[in-house]
This record gives sequence, C-alpha cells and structure tokens, in this order.
Amino acid sequence: MTRPLNILIAHPSPLYRRGIELALDASNLPYRSTHCDHFRDLSRHWQAESGFDLLLLDDCLAGLSCLCKLKQLTENLHGSVLLCSSPPDMRMSHKLRQAGIRGVLPASMTPVDLAAAIRQFRQDIAWIELEETRPDTADLAQEPPELHASTLQGLTATELRVLNSLSKGLANKQIALNLNLSVHTVKTHLSSIFRKLNVSNRTRLVTSLQQFRLSA
Repeated sequence: MTRPLNILIAHPSPLYRRGIELALDASNLPYRSTHCDHFRDLSRHWQAESGFDLLLLDDCLAGLSCLCKLKQLTENLHGSVLLCSSPPDMRMSHKLRQAGIRGVLPASMTPVDLAAAIRQFRQDIAWIELEETRPDTADLAQEPPELHASTLQGLTATELRVLNSLSKGLANKQIALNLNLSVHTVKTHLSSIFRKLNVSNRTRLVTSLQQFRLSA
C-alpha cells in the first residue's frame, strides 16, 4: 500500500486550499494535509513536524517577500517545494531551481493538472512544470457560480443532506455511511445537485456553498 503523502498547503485563500484537497480526493491520491496562510506559520509548521513530504506554496503568500526567503526555506526543509505561480520564463526557472524549488504549477491548475504533478513528484522527476490551463477549462482558482436561497429550494430533502455532508469535506463513502445510503445513490444525488445548481464539479460546488454561507 502506498504511504500517504504528508502535504503542507500554504495559500492565502481557504477556499483554494480546500479546492486542492478536493482535487486530491477526486484523484484517489492518499495524503494528509496541513494548512497555513502566512510564511511565518509555514516555517512554524515545518519546524514542528519534520515529516512533510511536499509543500504546495503560493508565490503571493503573505510574508514571502523575496526569492532569498525561498532559498532559506528550502535549505532548511527535508521535503520538496512546488510553487503555485504564473509560468516562469527560462531565466526565472533557473533562479527557482537554484533556490531549491522542485517545480512550478500554474495558479489556474485543474484537478487533473495537480494529479499529474503529484505523479511526477512520486516519479522523482527533477523539474516539474505544467502548461498553463486552457481558458475554457474549469480550474481551482476560477470564480465559482453564485448560489441563492431560491436555488437551494429546488433540491430535495435528501439532496440537501448530501450537500450538507459534502460541504463538511466528506467523501462519497462517508456520506453514504452517515446517511444510510449506497455509494451509487450518493453519486446519483450529486449528479442531480450539479445539474440543478449549474455547477460542473465537486470543487466548485463546495466553494460556491461556502461563499453562500459567508454572505448569508
């Protein structure tokens, strides 16, 4: 059995961090994760636990002011760092490699992109870099559709229970167990929810629901 990856997700947006987790869930990649939203907390987490395999780091993270901080960080880490950023030019790629960065992921990466990057990481590929996602592809950073109370009223009682469980980050098997349903039935309800709420995937659904609750 493959050992779960121990991942530290450092990004200013809690919705984006959750989106990364949902993308990992959808790819059936075994992992456990820790979150932080400031460079100061990133350093504290890494010093407190030496077992991190991978750091997914946003280049706009608060407190990350210069490339020298990245170099200082990588010199003190046992794991690898993937930077979420705009695609670098050749000169910047060289500087990032010198700073100890393992690769660059586009900020607009899709769940498929993330899964591909993790596979490259597991294969010990020296430099991981994915092409920028096509504009017409749903991604983790894309603005989710806005939900309204009137829209949610179109869901059945069971669909609302499934939606509530999904918003807590539960996987299909957990939802099925908690609601005394089969996994197939849960998937059927999710398909119906996606259609009624005009949402294309699980990640964007959770993001939309979280924003709806914040605005309520």
